Amino acid sequence: LLLKINYDENAMTLKKVESGLAMSEYTFTGPKNFKSGCNAAWSTVEVPENVTNGEVAILYFDVNPRAEKGAYEISVSCYDGAFDEEYEAVKFNIINGSIIVN
Repeated sequence: LLLKINYDENAMTLKKVESGLAMSEYTFTGPKNFKSGCNAAWSTVEVPENVTNGEVAILYFDVNPRAEKGAYEISVSCYDGAFDEEYEAVKFNIINGSIIVN
C-alpha cells in the first residue's frame, strides 16, 4: 500500500507520520521528507488475517503562525493499491480532512 500525502505548505508543516493500529502487523516505511506530495508505504510478506476497519496512518502537523484564517485541506490518495492474500485488490475508503485556522 502506498499513500501520497498532500497539503498546503504555506499553512502547515508535516512533522510526523505514524502507522495506524489497523496496519500494525505490516512493515511501515515513512516519508523520506515531509513535503507535500510525500509518500508513506506498508508492505508484508504474508497478509495478516485480523486486519479490519481502522486507522491506517496518523499525521502530525504544525500550523504556521502566519497562516491566514481559513480552511486548509489535507488529502491522501492511494498511489499503489492494497491486495489481499490472493492478490486481489482490496477496496477501501480514504477520508480526507482539513484544518481550520481562526
